[in-house]
Amino acid sequence: MIRNWRIRQGWTQYTAHYWAKETGFDTISYGNWSVIESGKSGELRFASFLQFEELFHRLYMKDYGVIGDPLTRERVEGSQPICDMDGQPWDAVDLIACYLGRKDVPPELTVPQAPSISDKALKALCSRWRRMVQQHVEALGDRTKALNTLILRFVPDEHEQQFRELLMGFDYSQQELARLWVHTTVYKPEQWIHDWEQLTD
Repeated sequence: MIRNWRIRQGWTQYTAHYWAKETGFDTISYGNWSVIESGKSGELRFASFLQFEELFHRLYMKDYGVIGDPLTRERVEGSQPICDMDGQPWDAVDLIACYLGRKDVPPELTVPQAPSISDKALKALCSRWRRMVQQHVEALGDRTKALNTLILRFVPDEHEQQFRELLMGFDYSQQELARLWVHTTVYKPEQWIHDWEQLTD
């Protein structure tokens, strides 16, 4: 749910950190945010729920503070918190109830289930993406410039490290691939590569 909310706002996992650092409030660190989104958080501390509550309250009240970085300011000022049907932002109690399964995830933030894929098919998919990038890089000639254009322009910050590892020969895990699923048999890396190819053809 949190990942879907973040993506709908156009945020990276660093946005809340940058905002809080500039304006002086306590929030979820980008490292903890990543752990929560990956489902590896185990037992969440109560402080985490309070930090999300403050984040949502500030967005609801438009209490942005003075944000110097233009991109962070644009992302924050264009965002909405998770709210109930009456328009009130979720607080720590709402978040805990949802975490415990006693409150429904808002329909717009539900996560469709990615299709299962065998290890063999996963390996073949990752190999195909590497070949697509390699073939286009060879056609362009300047490897460094080509890869920088692909990664810096089309790959979101939170996926950059894993995508670079993919290009170095390391396959995505089943869990990582599921988070990159778009619909049917389409995954985000293929979309990034196609957009890059169209730009640089």
